[in-house]
Amino acid sequence: MSNFDDLLSAMLFEKIWVAVEPHTNIENWSIHKMAFPTLPKVSLHLVGDSSKTNGRVTSEIKQFNPLKRQIITRSGRVYTLVGSAGTSENSQYILNLWKRKNDVINDIDVTHKFEQALRKAMH
Repeated sequence: MSNFDDLLSAMLFEKIWVAVEPHTNIENWSIHKMAFPTLPKVSLHLVGDSSKTNGRVTSEIKQFNPLKRQIITRSGRVYTLVGSAGTSENSQYILNLWKRKNDVINDIDVTHKFEQALRKAMH
């Protein structure tokens, strides 16, 4: 298969998966700013544990609503941030695999910026 076929297949799978699970809660969450060799800009990704999967790395974050504690990703899925930011062994393992598979060349944890926005929204 060509890169285009792979991309098309991934996009179709993503849409089907979002239709099955349009919303999920995520715990032990963190936000990572990542750079890829084939993309001109960095993107933000949510990492954490959901009730359906132990570890998860999302598609690119498109919207953040600190009042609702929600993130909407490129796929259209809505994630609700549950509890405090953090990490787990499972999510860290999945993150490391995901970074290798996607050729991440730089990863910066920017969770603190989102935590600040959440604190501001509470006041």
